[in-house]
Amino acid sequence: MKKDICYISQPFLKTLQNTKSHEAWDEFYRLYDDFISRIIYKMIKGEEDIKDISQEVKLHIWRRIQNYTPGSAKFTSWLQSVVRNKVLDILKKQKKQNVEYRDQLTYDFELLDDSRETEIREWRNQVLKKSLHKVSVTASPLQMQFIDLFLAGSTIPDICQKMKISSNYAYQIKKRMKQRLQKEAAKLVHS
Repeated sequence: MKKDICYISQPFLKTLQNTKSHEAWDEFYRLYDDFISRIIYKMIKGEEDIKDISQEVKLHIWRRIQNYTPGSAKFTSWLQSVVRNKVLDILKKQKKQNVEYRDQLTYDFELLDDSRETEIREWRNQVLKKSLHKVSVTASPLQMQFIDLFLAGSTIPDICQKMKISSNYAYQIKKRMKQRLQKEAAKLVHS
């Protein structure tokens, strides 16, 4: 005849509460393992997690069994409450860890993106320097002065004023030098 699991006998409860008897706990799990597992399964639906969570829940029950007072509630009601609360705690903890992990990954990817951007900027600067060096061999001093001012951040009107040239001539120099630099850069990149 199967025992009614809603109630737990006083002597069996005392044995569980006062000793660490392996035999008593084996009997407890024989009686209540399906009950505990069903509650966990309904709450998480992920079979790979059930065994790990079940172990944590059983350890939690083992620690909390002393808190059950006969007559305050049916034993299965108390047990269900303990299991449900522990599973919720575990799920909250996992969610927090997932958020922390996701935040760390986001931070790592941002660092990676920043380092890639830095590498790309440095690479572009190197290509520009090498292109400028090649172009400077054939460019006039006036063209090089224009490029130096332009790369330093001066505007076309400022350059025209400093170099005493017309804006049309400044735009011509800019267009020609840009084409020459792009041509040299393309040679460097594709070589």
